Amino acid sequence: MNLSTQLFDNLPCLSKKEACEILSTPPAELDLISDYYKAAYHLSKYPGIDSENILLNILKSKDPSEPYVLARRKAVESLVKLRCLRAIPFIGNCLYSHDIYLVEIAAWALKELKCNDSQIHKKMISLLDDPRQNRRIIIQSLSELRVTDTLNWIHKFLGSSSDDKGLRGASISALFTFTGENILFDELESNLLLVNQNDRHCAVQDMIHSGSFEFIPALLRAAISPYFRLKAIDALWPYKEEYCMGMGILETLDKSIIDEISNLNILHKYDFSPNESFLVEELFSTDFSRAYLALQTLLKRDSIEIWGYVEENLERGRRDYGALYFLVLLFMKISDWEIESIEVIISFLVSALDSQWPQFMKFRPVAIKALANFSNDQFLLRLPLWLDKEKTPYWACRYAALSSIEDLIISYNNKNFYMNFRDKLVVNTKDSNWFVAYKAESVLEKYFR
Repeated sequence: MNLSTQLFDNLPCLSKKEACEILSTPPAELDLISDYYKAAYHLSKYPGIDSENILLNILKSKDPSEPYVLARRKAVESLVKLRCLRAIPFIGNCLYSHDIYLVEIAAWALKELKCNDSQIHKKMISLLDDPRQNRRIIIQSLSELRVTDTLNWIHKFLGSSSDDKGLRGASISALFTFTGENILFDELESNLLLVNQNDRHCAVQDMIHSGSFEFIPALLRAAISPYFRLKAIDALWPYKEEYCMGMGILETLDKSIIDEISNLNILHKYDFSPNESFLVEELFSTDFSRAYLALQTLLKRDSIEIWGYVEENLERGRRDYGALYFLVLLFMKISDWEIESIEVIISFLVSALDSQWPQFMKFRPVAIKALANFSNDQFLLRLPLWLDKEKTPYWACRYAALSSIEDLIISYNNKNFYMNFRDKLVVNTKDSNWFVAYKAESVLEKYFR
């Protein structure tokens, strides 16, 4: 989910009628140039022929004005969300656009809709000869569509001296998809150690696209967003296999949810002795390696000395979802906060778990674990919500809630107390996500049978 989508989800939802009214307004009369874009986004929430036709009309428009340029990009995404297969020819026409971002989105969309049109495939392949295009996305799409004619280009890219890590990574992954050749897997793993964080995240995507579970150990050590780490485990772990590469799935997930940072490959280091003010500021860094380094260093400092610098940044942290994640980790991993600090921390955690944030934010699973640690009452109050798939669609949050139940059972060691959880666990053994179902089964097996 990109940032613009998050912003639109935090705004009041446009009704279908409101979205249509915006799209029928002449461009010169719009309040914002992004209004068409916003309306096209919200139409994806109203499945039906009417919504599809409106979005298709946006694609058919030749209007070069910026509102239409932006709207065409979002219309493609919305048609994918609606699973509109009749949109494939119109999305295929977008490949001829001068708007390289529309071409990129179209290539992705055709993969998502499983386009099997050979003529469209040929056009996608021809775009690989144009360095202006996002050839990384095009390679990924063609490989997932199993267009074997792509192999010639893959060998060409891998045989070149280009330092485009993203394109090479996508080509390595695609080569494995087509041929099973993994001789360049070491290069993909080394990309997890690149200084540029975007390059590291591209490496994760390449590993996911390869479908190879061989990458899981390296991914668990990478200084990357925990969302990417959990996404990779979800994608690569062999379905319903308890063990993989010598690791157990439940132990792997439990450690990933609370983010065991001791074994991470931190790519930065300090050549000076940083003070607490500097370290807290580093938690706001957009580079996860820097933020992880700051967190590791703060965990060695006195909690009383840290607190003043943390507290004065809490309001700022509430609005920064990257820093919010690391603040939650900091709170959870320090065990000797003073009572006054704990009250503030609980309030912070409750606000982090509020519905104002989109469901799939990276900090939500660990915030659930942290709240269970700090306040049983606040955790138990929200537990039914977090175990409900409809209300909590992100599987990692449901898993974190089950993991927290297990922590409470171990902590209380009181059969009368934890029998209250039995019925909830039984329900979650039927969860559609097998990690969640397996965790519920495991807790039942350990403590109730």
